[in-house]
Amino acid sequence: AFENPDSLEAAAAVADLRVQRLDGLRRSGGPGIAADPRIPELAFSEEVLQRGENGEPVEIEDGRAVVIRVVEHYESQVRPLDDVREQISSQLRRDRARELAEERSAAAVADLTGGADMSTVAEQYGAIVEPSRTVTRGEATVPAPLRDAIFQAPRPEEGRAVVGDATLPDGSRAVFAVTRIVPGTLDAGNAADRDRIASEIAASDGGSDLRAYLEEMRQNANVVIAENEP
Repeated sequence: AFENPDSLEAAAAVADLRVQRLDGLRRSGGPGIAADPRIPELAFSEEVLQRGENGEPVEIEDGRAVVIRVVEHYESQVRPLDDVREQISSQLRRDRARELAEERSAAAVADLTGGADMSTVAEQYGAIVEPSRTVTRGEATVPAPLRDAIFQAPRPEEGRAVVGDATLPDGSRAVFAVTRIVPGTLDAGNAADRDRIASEIAASDGGSDLRAYLEEMRQNANVVIAENEP
């Protein structure tokens, strides 16, 4: 490939290989071997793109390497507006919806913190109120970002809820109110599981991990929330 830097044909003939063509390669990558970031980096290098030379061999897996050269290059262009109009519109709608959700969520938190009624605030912002219920740290029915925000919220004072919000996986916002914390309890069955898991942790990871696990068990608590969606 280096004895004939302006062609791959001679090297391919010697190695009994077939020269293949890869179309659609961009600086950001492309199909097939172009998914390896070293390929587009080499293809757009000065020696390959500007001087038209064969590239250095790139080992893509054990025992296999590729040598590339650029035979055609098209300068980047601004795509016609008609081609990207819908894509741009969709992105702008998503961005605006996210901004609006954040604005309404922050306003709802402020209203509720100021003492407004949950149902009234929900109606004002077109949100859905879920009945109050207990949520545990491992609650699978509550989205993880919301559950994490709930358990990171400060402990509420007597008769005064702690209000917060969180971004859900789909980009929407949820507003919640923590009204009380219920300390977790261990029944006999859970205590047996605790002892078994503690022994396993102590044997595999040492005393520090065991203490962390026991501390987590002691801090386990239940939380009541009043809303799941903004």
